Amino acid sequence: MLALALAAAAAGRADAEVGWGINAALAHAVVITDNHVHASGEGVATSVQLQALLDANPNTAFYLRRTRIEIVADGNRTGLTLAGNRSLVMDAASEIFCTTALPPPGNVPPSDAKYGPHLILLTGTNVGVRGGRVTQHTAPGSSQKPDNSVGIRLLDASDAKVSQVTLSGSWGQAIRVMGHDGATAPPFGSCPSYYTAGCQAPQLPFQQGLNFSSQLALSELMTMGLVRPPVVLLNNTIVASARAERAIWLTWSVGVIVAGNVIRGPYRYGIDLDAMASQCVITGNDVRGSLYAALFIEMQCLHNVVTANTLVANGSYALNLNSFLNFVVLNDLGGGEAKSGGLKISGTSPYPVALSVHQLLSDSLNE
Repeated sequence: MLALALAAAAAGRADAEVGWGINAALAHAVVITDNHVHASGEGVATSVQLQALLDANPNTAFYLRRTRIEIVADGNRTGLTLAGNRSLVMDAASEIFCTTALPPPGNVPPSDAKYGPHLILLTGTNVGVRGGRVTQHTAPGSSQKPDNSVGIRLLDASDAKVSQVTLSGSWGQAIRVMGHDGATAPPFGSCPSYYTAGCQAPQLPFQQGLNFSSQLALSELMTMGLVRPPVVLLNNTIVASARAERAIWLTWSVGVIVAGNVIRGPYRYGIDLDAMASQCVITGNDVRGSLYAALFIEMQCLHNVVTANTLVANGSYALNLNSFLNFVVLNDLGGGEAKSGGLKISGTSPYPVALSVHQLLSDSLNE
């Protein structure tokens, strides 16, 4: 990784690699080894020092090698902020962590700050984190409530990627994606002819010419390049060290790809689609040990593709589908209430769920 970063910096660009999970076309690279800037020897021992480096170097990829940074209270901007055209790439020996309770962040809107402090905030366009560890060492029972903390927060981010990160702790939300401030709904589009009445969902892929098929997933969205997703959460490992709330929480988000993530431990929800999170692709994830639902699709979360996931719950349901017009097929469900096969389709939605029921008939339940 160091050789790659140095070679890329010498060539005048930061990222020689191409692919998901890291930002392309950044102009500069900064390498930090053993908490020192490789080129200058400048010390980077604290989160305040690293934040100053992030702020002073736009359009830059930051490579951390054998570097640990503790997040401590820092005025209104507790936690690291990567804002626009910045990447943070960590090796396996690097860690962003906290050991004490943190105050609510003052640099995000109150509507999102109420969900607790974060260790890393991604906002703006072309931002990403790859590799390394993000850890909450705060002991259960401390003044930091387990349901009021965020590992990585993505707020109004586009072309944002989080990949190959190991998050551990008793998070409120290990990864939280918030696409809007909640004051307005995502833009509505016309309903495709194959959907039934009541459709008022964002039509991101369809507006961009993507035809509906049973393979509406990574193969079409990513390799064909017909849709550029605003957020990609790829191949992360999320482990609850004690009872926690959510591993991944999508709210007011459109077109997010959640793929290949491994989630373990007593989260209430492994993956939670909430507040009109729509047109998302949830595929290839392995979620086990959730207390209520490994995957929860809440009311008015529409036109999501959920396929090829392994969902195993220790509690009520592997999959709780409380919305309609979602394509949910070929997932392996296990655990939960035996009489339900790990599946719950709620009747509280004001719209019909018949389409979702029909699609789910071909799922492999408890095989």
